[in-house]
Amino acid sequence: GTVFYRLTLASDGRPAPLTALPRVRVPGTSTAWSDMAISQDGGTIAYVSYRTATRRPAIDTVSVDTGARRTWTTALSGRIGALSWAGRTLSFVWSPTRGAIRHQVRLLDTALPGGDLKVSRPALTLPAGADTAVVSRDGATIVTGVAGRSGLSLAAYSVASGRQTAVLWRRSGGPSRVIRLIPDRAGGDLIAATPGGRLIVAPAHGAIEATAADIADLAW
Repeated sequence: GTVFYRLTLASDGRPAPLTALPRVRVPGTSTAWSDMAISQDGGTIAYVSYRTATRRPAIDTVSVDTGARRTWTTALSGRIGALSWAGRTLSFVWSPTRGAIRHQVRLLDTALPGGDLKVSRPALTLPAGADTAVVSRDGATIVTGVAGRSGLSLAAYSVASGRQTAVLWRRSGGPSRVIRLIPDRAGGDLIAATPGGRLIVAPAHGAIEATAADIADLAW
């Protein structure tokens, strides 16, 4: 199974020793496809693991305080990623491993009993050139990075209608796909990570770009 640890930083930024969270663990195997997201109040961890060699994913939510856990599984083979929270609703991107890949954003009410992931509901089929997405804190908007011939953009879509409501940022030039989106705690800005370690902070100040090819993870 997977065990979780807490890393505490002192006021001067120095890290304290890692401490395991008691009772907080999930079964299954962590792989390069695993993903994690912590709820906005810091009380619940959502984690994706893979139960068998057939790459059948499962989502576990586990309480940081009590270790109480709920599990949703699927008989289908695919990848689950881009976990993000809006209240008790967990957003994720489902990508089947068979057939033409169509990345679909789905929403899971984590107050429901554990069971089959078919209880999650589809919110948006990502447009061509998009691989990942994040839900807004109020659950009303999905933001994704879209690569095309004219360049790269961050676009917002309505959860209610599935229609594009805004283009938050656009860069002309050759396509460079967005492989991860990390929202800030206030939900106003995003870090968009592209292959090769290119980072774009947008839409703050018209977007700030940097290169950090050796970074393994990011957080605000």
